[in-house]
Amino acid sequence: MRHERREPAEVIRDAFSTREWLPLLTIGALGLLLGLRPLFGAGFGAVPGSALDSRLANYILEHGFRTLVERRPGERFWDPSFFYPVPNVAAYTNVLLGAAPLYWLWRLIGFAPDSSFQLWLLCVVVLNYLTCWWWLRSCVRVGPWAASLGGFMFAFAGVRIAEICHPELQVHFWTMIAIIALFRVVDAPPRRSAGSEGGSEARPADAAASRAAAPIWLAVCFASLSAELYSSFYLGWFTLLGLSLLVAASMLQKEPREAVFRAVALHRVWTIAFGALAGATLVPLGVH
Repeated sequence: MRHERREPAEVIRDAFSTREWLPLLTIGALGLLLGLRPLFGAGFGAVPGSALDSRLANYILEHGFRTLVERRPGERFWDPSFFYPVPNVAAYTNVLLGAAPLYWLWRLIGFAPDSSFQLWLLCVVVLNYLTCWWWLRSCVRVGPWAASLGGFMFAFAGVRIAEICHPELQVHFWTMIAIIALFRVVDAPPRRSAGSEGGSEARPADAAASRAAAPIWLAVCFASLSAELYSSFYLGWFTLLGLSLLVAASMLQKEPREAVFRAVALHRVWTIAFGALAGATLVPLGVH
């Protein structure tokens, strides 16, 4: 038997109850203390990672801020000057544009570049934790403690924190948002009458509401995939590979296969339209 569907609004509303926020905050705080211990231990006087990729990421984020927000004359985003006069050297690395607004915000408030980078990294790992928790609560539908532990494993596990010296590998929350959005499209209940078998699980009103929201979720999914590629090309590539394998695996079981076919049949126009739009947004990245 399928569990009762939980809409995002329900999850957000329930998050204000003690039953929800106690495990969320407790395990989240533990994860931050363990995962970003160098940052807190030094009283924000040090940056987690190394003087290599961490410094490069800070430079790229600051370069983006100066060229796209401050609009410095003579500076172009794709041509940072650290290999001058070689052009297009931003394409040699991850441009971090999908997560850059989290850095620009702190710079606009008035924080220094190094402090803004520390706060950017803090925001990124918190978003990793929260988006995974949201997926586990609203889509997988596990309990509050299990969802918080799952978010901990996604954001603060050793395999993640071991790569803290590579900040671009921390920006993974766009993948979780894309998966949540895709789940909302594919898992929409089929149209059934209230008197049919399973009618209490898939009421006509629920089916109609899910179909009406599907274009929005599709837009969120494709936008998130594009943002992930602009944030970390490695993680974006593996996300697309993983989703491709997931679709292939779903063809081997009846219920997932029917759900995928139903979603494609109902939303093929929106899928093609948003897919083409997302592809267009990636043209500058591909060209450079």
